[in-house]
Amino acid sequence: MNRAQRRQAAKATKAKPGRGRADPFAYLRTIEGLQHLPDSAKADLCLPVRMAYEALRTGTATEGDIDTLAVAINASLMRAEKISSALVVRVIEAQEAVLRIKARQQRTGRFGLDAQAMAELLPVIDLYEQLIDLSTRAQMADAIREVMARRDRGQIFTTKAQA
Repeated sequence: MNRAQRRQAAKATKAKPGRGRADPFAYLRTIEGLQHLPDSAKADLCLPVRMAYEALRTGTATEGDIDTLAVAINASLMRAEKISSALVVRVIEAQEAVLRIKARQQRTGRFGLDAQAMAELLPVIDLYEQLIDLSTRAQMADAIREVMARRDRGQIFTTKAQA
């Protein structure tokens, strides 16, 4: 058997991509996805959202604070769509509030809340925290993946005035 034949035989016996050994720990990842987040992870997800809201309330907010609120609201929307249409309406009102805050920043140069935005954002922040508490890891991961997929498809939320 010459070298070329040995190489060809070695290639024929190699496993094709995607046809390797089965993952012996796949069941553990499935079980982990069905568990709720630990308290420390919940705090890591909820605390920045509360801090962003507080920065908005006190007038010290930055673009990052608005982005933090937007991610929380969008994740809440993905979960709310699977729960109740009444929740979806509340979350969309909060999205509109974030867009008003951004428009105000473009007009005045500072981020700030109006009374209507306060009334719309606080309940959705509470909803986000409850969803984090009641959802499994897999449900929240799916919600974030759906947010990114919609963004990539160009399904970006705009107000009636912007459309």
